[in-house]
Amino acid sequence: MANGVHSRRTFLKGVCAGTAALGGCAPTRACLMTGRGNYRTRVVDTYLGRAIMDPGEVRLSGGKGRSRPRTFDRDKTARIFAMITGVDRAMGRLFRRLKEFGLYENTLVLFLVDNGSNSARYVGGVRGRKSQVYEGGIRSPFFAQWPAVLPAGGVSKEVAAHIDVLPTVLEACRVSPPGGLRLDGRSLLPLLMGKEVPWKDRMIVIQSHRGDTPVLHHNFAARTRRWKLLHASGFGKARFQGPPRFELYDMERDPFETGNLAGERPEVVDRMKKAYEAWSEDVGSIRPDNYAPPGIYIGTPFENPVVLTRQDQRHFKGRPWGRFSDGRWLLHAASAGAYTVRLRFPAAAPAGGRAVLRMGGKTLEKTFPRGARSVLFEGVRLEKGDLSLEGGIPSGRVESGPWKADVWKGKP
Repeated sequence: MANGVHSRRTFLKGVCAGTAALGGCAPTRACLMTGRGNYRTRVVDTYLGRAIMDPGEVRLSGGKGRSRPRTFDRDKTARIFAMITGVDRAMGRLFRRLKEFGLYENTLVLFLVDNGSNSARYVGGVRGRKSQVYEGGIRSPFFAQWPAVLPAGGVSKEVAAHIDVLPTVLEACRVSPPGGLRLDGRSLLPLLMGKEVPWKDRMIVIQSHRGDTPVLHHNFAARTRRWKLLHASGFGKARFQGPPRFELYDMERDPFETGNLAGERPEVVDRMKKAYEAWSEDVGSIRPDNYAPPGIYIGTPFENPVVLTRQDQRHFKGRPWGRFSDGRWLLHAASAGAYTVRLRFPAAAPAGGRAVLRMGGKTLEKTFPRGARSVLFEGVRLEKGDLSLEGGIPSGRVESGPWKADVWKGKP
């Protein structure tokens, strides 16, 4: 990498970044912020309102592999490599600025990604790509630099995951987590410092797929130091058909996942399957309604206004993320009082009309002029507690929903 990014760094191999549910994006972020598997936090998916974390969570604001694919999108690949160059240069700017501020020697910098490649291209010979539970979909590089503390050039072959980042940062900062808080991850600081410490083997679970709740055995991988059990049933479906088709790989001898040993080592499959099922039961029993989507908080002093996007909607019409998609936002008013709501639409209205807001059991209407791209509703009285927000511009039997909404406690 350019600009000296590789200087004085420690590299941890085999980091599983796919999420402890993979899904990327929001699930990965939930694990990084809490040190817990994202299913414990109620973050189930990346969209349709399932990227919302429960407000009660404590968080930090050898052999040959596969060759390059015979056919691939050269233009897309070139653009991806250009983005990598952009990240490289940005890291260089970060390090230069740290040096200007005199913080370079005593700042811990971590670098990792949240999933594998998003298209068919050469990725070091590993199998799979983003959204798949093979190594090409879930393995991430993990670079750590802290010149005053970490020895340069260190490498660890232990298996780690995103859930380990928060415990690592806490130990580096000499901060203890709140009493009684259960973290799924463990601190990697001893490994990064090159210490010879006992490192107990453990099983890390990677699982994610579309849908409202996790489905047992669906698109998951369970990984220990040596073994990896998986069921590659596909990320894009809420469920899979038929019995699970387990695959087992000896990752010490076959890191490229070329030889499925499920038929030869049934006792390992059975042991890991039972351990995975126990994990699934554990992460799904944190709350009585563990996978109910939490409401987005409004009416707090910490964020006013709250900006709501299609990403956060509970979808009920059209193709998800499509132009004519629509849904409702699940909210929680932290305090009663008068609120202001602005509905924002993707394009200017060709003619004047009326917009409808349904919120907290009320239905409000307001006219708007030609060319308007947003409509403001003021003085919306809300009680404290759970509620929903939806609205749009009626046109005959069809209602065009907003792309975004802004909610203020009081006036803008």
